Amino acid sequence: MTLVRIDSDAENTFVGFTADSLGINGLWLQANDQAREGVWVRQDGTQFWAGDDSGVAVGGLYNHWQQGAGVAQPNDSAPLPGEDCALLNTDVSDGYSWWDQECGETGALVCEKVPGISEASSLKSYAFRAKVVGSPHRARSAGSQITKVAGSKRRRQTGFRTL
Repeated sequence: MTLVRIDSDAENTFVGFTADSLGINGLWLQANDQAREGVWVRQDGTQFWAGDDSGVAVGGLYNHWQQGAGVAQPNDSAPLPGEDCALLNTDVSDGYSWWDQECGETGALVCEKVPGISEASSLKSYAFRAKVVGSPHRARSAGSQITKVAGSKRRRQTGFRTL
């Protein structure tokens, strides 16, 4: 499994809504510009965005950066080392938009497993992990696995926790 790569509005809404329903406030995505500022790439090195908040999509690849005066993303507004990793904001009022954040921040994540050609199933599975801090000295992570069926149906598998 790898960090989620979101390729459509439908998938972005599904992941954002599901994370929000699990009480997760934001999710790390498979996107960063750590190697070169303004060159946003996926985990496999494919560039999907060029520039800052006034940049452009590369090759027609999907993005969902926050738009609007004063909050447009990616804006790299943090001091060095800067904001070089993408986070999906799970607030529906922001339309599940993406923000650039400092990569060292603690946060939740969602991973995906895309079935291979030889696999019988055409399902794309997602695993959500949220770090929940009970006290300054104790932390645990709780998870839930969601399986998305082609189309709009989904099946939820819960009950696993990792410590």
